[in-house]
Amino acid sequence: MKIAFVSHPGYAVLPPAGSVEICTHEVARRLAERHAVTVYGSSAPGREDATDAGIRYRFIRHGADAKLGRVFRPLHRLRPADKGFFASPLNSLLYWLRVASDIRREGYDVVHVANLTQALPVIRRLNPDIRLVLHMHCEWLIQLDRRLVARRLRHADAILGVSRHITEPIRERFPDLADRCHTVSNGVEIGPEPAPREADGTVTLLHVGRISPEKGHHVLFDALNQVLPDHPQVRLVLVGEESVIPIEWAVGISSDPVIRDLERFYGSSYLEQIKDRMSKALAERTQFVGRIDHSETARHYAAADLFVFPSYFESMGIPPVEAMAAGLPVISSPVGGANESVVEGETGLFVERGDVDGLAAAIVALVDDPARRAALGAAGRARAAKHFSWDGVTAEFEHVLETAARAPRAPSRHVATPVSET
Repeated sequence: MKIAFVSHPGYAVLPPAGSVEICTHEVARRLAERHAVTVYGSSAPGREDATDAGIRYRFIRHGADAKLGRVFRPLHRLRPADKGFFASPLNSLLYWLRVASDIRREGYDVVHVANLTQALPVIRRLNPDIRLVLHMHCEWLIQLDRRLVARRLRHADAILGVSRHITEPIRERFPDLADRCHTVSNGVEIGPEPAPREADGTVTLLHVGRISPEKGHHVLFDALNQVLPDHPQVRLVLVGEESVIPIEWAVGISSDPVIRDLERFYGSSYLEQIKDRMSKALAERTQFVGRIDHSETARHYAAADLFVFPSYFESMGIPPVEAMAAGLPVISSPVGGANESVVEGETGLFVERGDVDGLAAAIVALVDDPARRAALGAAGRARAAKHFSWDGVTAEFEHVLETAARAPRAPSRHVATPVSET
């Protein structure tokens, strides 16, 4: 097959930076062993097309879209939240047109697009016989205006979700498209058996991910302020930079009041807000690593004793699975796709989102019980290897692509919309 992956405009693909880009890279480089694979990404000054790990990279100009965005984005502020500018066909329109034109010249069998549904009709218009696969790493298909989404989904030959948490609500909202929906999770690298951690009297807690309100750092800090007076051996390592997602991408379009409450952290630096919550003891025992290369994160997993992930929502959440693959026990919120990766009492512990006392108690329970930490970590590694290896994920992904490529072009069915929806 000849396969194209179309990346989000404005995101780095070589080397990959964000979670979607990392997932694309890991699947694409494995597919490139058997297929011709191209990844489209945004051009930067001086950036030329390249080939890496068997993948051909095509870089498309994107600068003019930023200028258009400054004109059209303010006009969308008067529109409902579920019709925001980020979902508008005007958002990055020139990028999509250039990509669609290049796809027509290259003649791909299958084109993969992540999250941004406005790309589908543009690519379809210039490539009527192409097979289009939409891959959702977020909940936008059930959060955005139904009519808007339905019109675009008619162009998709397959719709992937990274967890059943994503896929099943799509099937329910768009039953006419249920047979096009599939669940293919994100994956992780399964490395060698982790070496025993040296006992030096400390217990290192690790969190990997963007520093952003929905990740629950404020809950973690409040919990550790309770833990440290009686457990001074605890240390905290945070891998990730402050990168707060725009409020309209998630918090502003959520119907969940707990998530909407996160609006209180917008308006000033979230990093500074959580630092203000730190006790002196916690500040002395916390290391902010910042943003590092994905491959460098492995050494922090190897040096940790416990992984903590008090997120408010997750489509799947790769870091907890990476932690499991590294043999770490996980304390996580039971949200979204985390319910499908972490197994309560077997590979980790669940604590309800926002529950400071519950999180403190769970941390203490595992800090005080190294044997239980080891048992949870071993079970987690076995589960990660069985269900979430990149090789296994790629095989599932490849099956969906090959099925879409062989099947007759799906008709752009009309998706019924209730009269009450506008």
